[in-house]
Amino acid sequence: MTRAAFTLIELLVVVSIIALLIAILLPSLKQAREQAKRTVCGSGQRQFGVLLFTYGQDNKGILPPGNARLGLWGIDSTYHVQSGTPLGLAYLMDLKYMTDARMFYCPSWKHPLLAYDVINAATEPGAGFPPGSYGGWPAPGHAGPTQSRGISYHYRATFGKTGNQPARLTDPDAGMTALVADHWVRREALYGVDYGHVDGYETLYLDGHVSWIGIKPETMEMLEPVGATTNDNWAFQEIIWKDWFSLPH
Repeated sequence: MTRAAFTLIELLVVVSIIALLIAILLPSLKQAREQAKRTVCGSGQRQFGVLLFTYGQDNKGILPPGNARLGLWGIDSTYHVQSGTPLGLAYLMDLKYMTDARMFYCPSWKHPLLAYDVINAATEPGAGFPPGSYGGWPAPGHAGPTQSRGISYHYRATFGKTGNQPARLTDPDAGMTALVADHWVRREALYGVDYGHVDGYETLYLDGHVSWIGIKPETMEMLEPVGATTNDNWAFQEIIWKDWFSLPH
C-alpha cells in the first residue's frame, strides 16, 4: 500500500503561505504591543496626576518645583544626588508619596542607562560622566548613581515669570497646561525621542487628564533645532511646552 506524501513543491507552497501570513501579521502585532504600552504609560501618568494633586493639597496648592530651580541639571535629571535635592517628580519619591520607582519609566522606554536600577559603567561619550555617576533610579537598598538619576518623563520646570516657579492647582488654564510628558529632548546619543514612543507623547495636564500628542517621526527633530539645546535652556523649554504640548494642539 502506497502512503500519500507531500511533494517538495507542496511543502514550499505551504511554507510560503505561512511566511506571508507572518509578514502580514507582524506589523499588526507590533502596533498592538505599542498601543498596549501607550495605555500603560497613560495610566501611569494619570497616577502621577493623582499623586501630584495630593502633594498640592498638602502644600497649599503648590506643586513640586521643577529642575530650573537648580539651573544646569537638565530636564532629564530628577535627583541631584550630591546635594540630596529632589527635582520635579522626584519629590514624590523623596517625600514618600510613591514608593515604586519603576513607575518613573514608560514601558516603551529603551534607553540603556536612564533605566530603573542601572548606572553607567564607563565614562559617557560627549557628556563626561565618570563611571557610576549617571543612570536611573536605584532599586531599594541599592546606592545608585553618585551624581544624578534620570527617568523617562519630563516634568515642566518653567512656570512663572522667572521660569522656575512651581505650578499651582488653581491655574485657570489647568485643562490646557501640560505638566508631564514622555521624554522629548534630543541631544547627541545620550538622550532623545528614539528611545520612547516613535510617533508621539503621552502628556499629563494640570487638571489630571492625559492626552496623546501625535507627531510624525520626520518632525521630531523640530523639538530641538540644530544649534540649540533644550537641556538647560528654560526659555526654549517653555516654548516647546506651550507650542507642542499645550491644548488645543
